[in-house]
Amino acid sequence: NLVITLAFKVFFDHKSIIVGEFPRFKCRKTPEGNYQNRQAYTVWGILLGSIGFYFSAIYIYQMFGQDQASDFSPFFKVATHTFNRRFISWMIVILSPTTATIVDVALRLFASMEFPSQSEIHMEIAREERFQRKQEAQILDQDTGFDDQI
Repeated sequence: NLVITLAFKVFFDHKSIIVGEFPRFKCRKTPEGNYQNRQAYTVWGILLGSIGFYFSAIYIYQMFGQDQASDFSPFFKVATHTFNRRFISWMIVILSPTTATIVDVALRLFASMEFPSQSEIHMEIAREERFQRKQEAQILDQDTGFDDQI
């Protein structure tokens, strides 16, 4: 469930999500791009790269203990029993990351209303530094203006 919760966080919090363009396939050739340019790479990465890899690794991990007694023997057919024969496991897999994501988003919303984030603090510091440099430049311009008149 932690992998799925992390995938949800990446999907909702990451700033550079590549959503893609609809429709994915077009029946004519257009100059704006081909099929690869319209792909939703972030969605495919989350579905196949993290969630798909997680479930395939669980099923592969249970197969290591099939042939002979080894350190993997206690995990023999655990994934099959858990995910293929029990509906409550899928309910937990779906509901617990969703609940964790909802709580995270709600707390993040409350936090953004109460105090600034680290990036907002850095933007404010940079704005103050630019303002100070601008004032210093104006003071230097005024000083050089007085020297030219004398």
